[in-house]
Amino acid sequence: GSLRMFAQGAITQHAPKTLNRKEGLDFRLATEDELDAIEAYMISLGRSEELILNKLSEIASKLDEQNLLQKTVLNFNEACTYLDVSQSHLYKLTSTRQIPHFCPQGKKLYFNRTELDVWLQRNRMSTSAEIEEEVNAKLSKSRRG
Repeated sequence: GSLRMFAQGAITQHAPKTLNRKEGLDFRLATEDELDAIEAYMISLGRSEELILNKLSEIASKLDEQNLLQKTVLNFNEACTYLDVSQSHLYKLTSTRQIPHFCPQGKKLYFNRTELDVWLQRNRMSTSAEIEEEVNAKLSKSRRG
């Protein structure tokens, strides 16, 4: 929850060896056990209400994410969240017709989640092993022919 993120952020910001703040080099993040200990300490100080509210907020956020995955049609803001892009970037993609979308009343934009998944998976980059396999197949074919 928020306390865990706060603790990790504090370590990153305030406890590095250098200002480069490279994880594993300049600092290490707290382990789950250490974060549990921090949480237990906060509870012992009487901060349990804050922790409960943080947990409830975290649960609500996860429920929102799950609801988004259940929807077939997404509104503009939901599509931004789903694609993890800014509103201005999504507007640019729609105005240049680079992403499939619907505009039923001429103003509000809607998106089919399945079409967004297909759009996200376009321009797949082959792995080095796949490229090597393709080259070897073409070489052996040209040697035969």
